[in-house]
Amino acid sequence: FMLFFDNFSLCPCEDTIAPNEPPPMLYVPNIFSPNHDGHNEGFRLRSPQIDSLHLEIYNRWGNKIFETNNPNDAWDGTYQSKDCETGNYVWWAEITFKNGKKEIRKGNVSLVR
Repeated sequence: FMLFFDNFSLCPCEDTIAPNEPPPMLYVPNIFSPNHDGHNEGFRLRSPQIDSLHLEIYNRWGNKIFETNNPNDAWDGTYQSKDCETGNYVWWAEITFKNGKKEIRKGNVSLVR
């Protein structure tokens, strides 16, 4: 006759579940039109919850054409003071939110003139 003890029954166990915190809100446009009409002139990531940001934008050949560490900066659709072509561009961002959460996000944006 053998007696086995379950280790789980020998010690009290507790588990807590952290409250479900909603993800930080982030608005990312997928198109902008820097045509000097006063609407959608620049591309930037927007959120009142951004603490810091590093944003890079690349053309279709993989060349970096815009970079900023200022969450209020917007890409105006130019590179070296010249208008960029209508088309799709890739963006990459490292974001730190005010709650301390860090995220890397990436996507595409269309420039329309």
